[in-house]
Amino acid sequence: MGAALWLRPGVEPDQEPLIELIQQAIPESDQGKVFAMFEQMGKYHPHEPLWYLPVIGVDPARQGMGLGSALLVHALAECDREGKQAFLESTSPRSRDLYARHGFEVTGTIQVADSPPFWPMLRKARGL
Repeated sequence: MGAALWLRPGVEPDQEPLIELIQQAIPESDQGKVFAMFEQMGKYHPHEPLWYLPVIGVDPARQGMGLGSALLVHALAECDREGKQAFLESTSPRSRDLYARHGFEVTGTIQVADSPPFWPMLRKARGL
């Protein structure tokens, strides 16, 4: 099983509940790192209207079976029909490689303190 949450062009994430969750769930001593991570993410996020993939996941028992690719292909076809770019942040080398196979390119590296790195990635719309 798997799921992807895509935000269409013009739709922005609701940041207030996320900030509240961070403040409630993460020790105050670590919140600065989390907010610094989000600040870095914001620096890489393009400003033009595009499709944004903040969350995608596949059950670990089902990974490697093409479910992640299937979730990407469906939405990326819509991006291409609309002539819009797609953007995401990859949180592992394995997912980074998956996204690269679907046309995403790394635009930088995000890392705060001792956090693992992750990579903002952009995919240009492809002509049909």
